Amino acid sequence: MKLDHPTLWLILPLTLAVAPLVWHLPFWVSGFWVLAIMLKLLRPDRAWPVYWLLPLAAGVFLGVLAEFRTIIGPQAGVSLLVAMSGTGRSWPSSAISC
Repeated sequence: MKLDHPTLWLILPLTLAVAPLVWHLPFWVSGFWVLAIMLKLLRPDRAWPVYWLLPLAAGVFLGVLAEFRTIIGPQAGVSLLVAMSGTGRSWPSSAISC
């Protein structure tokens, strides 16, 4: 497992932003986010395939809709953003020039 510098610089601020919210989000959103970040740490050089992202995005959207009965609003919107933030299509090494 090779963790390159740009991947850490993208995951670290995301973790610092999401950490205070974890206790206020539904359990499944926090768990999904942690799982997505762990997968990104295990395979930083590989992007998630589109055939995984589309069902995941639809599932997260429907899960937030079922949990909050809306997508509009602070709690639903933050839950949706946190869940989707872990599944970035690709975080290329060239995204940040160091």
